[in-house]
Amino acid sequence: MTTHFSPTRIFACAGVHEDLEALTAFTEFVRQESGDLILIAGNILLKPYGKGDLADYETARGTGHPNPPQMLLDAAHRKAEKVLPQVRKILEDAGMPYRVVHGTYDPLLERYFDSRDLHKKMFDIRGGARISGYGGGETFAPHIEPLTWPREKIGLYGFVGGFHRDEMFAHFTDASKRAAIWLTHVAPSGICDGDDHGGSERLLAAINRARPDLVVCGTPYNGSSSRRQAWGPSFHAETQWDSHEGKRWRRCVVNAGNLGRYDLFTRMLDALDAGVGKYGSFVRLTVDAEGSQLALQTFW
Repeated sequence: MTTHFSPTRIFACAGVHEDLEALTAFTEFVRQESGDLILIAGNILLKPYGKGDLADYETARGTGHPNPPQMLLDAAHRKAEKVLPQVRKILEDAGMPYRVVHGTYDPLLERYFDSRDLHKKMFDIRGGARISGYGGGETFAPHIEPLTWPREKIGLYGFVGGFHRDEMFAHFTDASKRAAIWLTHVAPSGICDGDDHGGSERLLAAINRARPDLVVCGTPYNGSSSRRQAWGPSFHAETQWDSHEGKRWRRCVVNAGNLGRYDLFTRMLDALDAGVGKYGSFVRLTVDAEGSQLALQTFW
């Protein structure tokens, strides 16, 4: 007897940036829509330290403090210990499976989310389709850079969770770890990676090698060149021809946009027309038992 599985409804977001109100509204909406799975593509935190911490750091630098970056590292860990357990509670209260990967503002998340951290891991959804994840990114905002310095200056990759191009490529292209859906923080180079094209060339190479059915990413947020969609989701699909195998394959990438609100985005959104929602953006993906995308809907 053939078993038929109903499609899986995946709700994906990125850039929570400590906006717990927006995250709560998002999870309540997903619950009302009878969602099956929540994916978060990184940047759960915003600034991993306060204004006072930054002022102390600048003062320490000017007075010959032997290790001023350690002050920021300590502040960042205090922030993570405060915010990330609250994020976990909101997600668990939604009452459905969820998975996360870290972004360029976040530490490694396994300590805070246990097995729900998908970085370098895999997860099977209904019907057997597999999701594989890899977090982090190659570039950082200036105020994050002191927290990314290597072991000899401040600790293993500082505070921010690591990103290693070759390791990511190996993870996604390992035939024994074949996954239909990938969850990443960074976008592939030239696809849903903003007007400045800040995506990863190595991720693009992995996509072209392993050919997943769908890639869900989270940054850059300006995934579309349209000003109306400056901070919203973006989608790219195209059919590729494999001359070696003599067949076509479809490359699909979804940038989930930015869920949280903070000063920069608030100013941008206020300048846009009144159709923009109160909170940030996210996407709903409907996939079949093999992980192929059946439908996509964006929310603003």
